[in-house]
Amino acid sequence: MNWITTNIRFPEDLYMELKMEAAQTRKSIAELVRERVAKKTTSQKRKVSKIMISLEKLAKETARQNKGIDFTKGIDASIIVKWIKSDEVDSEKAKSIYNLHRSGKERILVPQWIFIEVSNYLVTKSRSTSSHIRKLMNFLFSLNLEIYQVQRNDIIEATLLAKELRTTAYDMLYAVVAKKYRTILVTADKRFVEKTKFSHVKLLTDMV
Repeated sequence: MNWITTNIRFPEDLYMELKMEAAQTRKSIAELVRERVAKKTTSQKRKVSKIMISLEKLAKETARQNKGIDFTKGIDASIIVKWIKSDEVDSEKAKSIYNLHRSGKERILVPQWIFIEVSNYLVTKSRSTSSHIRKLMNFLFSLNLEIYQVQRNDIIEATLLAKELRTTAYDMLYAVVAKKYRTILVTADKRFVEKTKFSHVKLLTDMV
């Protein structure tokens, strides 16, 4: 095992507590800290695994209720932004997803709040005029994406996973919906992919 040396600052009362425990157990403070971190990591993995098992059961039930319905992939708002902004990194890869959908070769699943997220981007992070925003939003609504209405359980599971993996709940909802319909989620959010390490979440950059 490779070790990394780092400096950690503790509140004085916590440091004294660790120092006392170290004396009682005849362990170093560093050893106690490593044990607590390892314990927390194991507990986190156990909780995430339990939620994912619950989602898999939900996915089976969803597949049974929607027999014959098959989605090629799910996308999040980061992909749609690249559809409407040609100067974005990997915009060509994003547009290939769009082209496959428009040609009828793929069916893309999105939750209904994706339009709100994209509209928020246009308002807060772009210099688009009101008329241009209207044009872009009408364009998005004309794409005939498969729109999923979020259910109570989706929000609960996404919230629990987001808490454990320290992501936003709305980002996690995309992953939950994709898992529920047994499809992949394509995102340009590298940080989310690295944090979750979900096998069904793919980074746009890595798509062929």
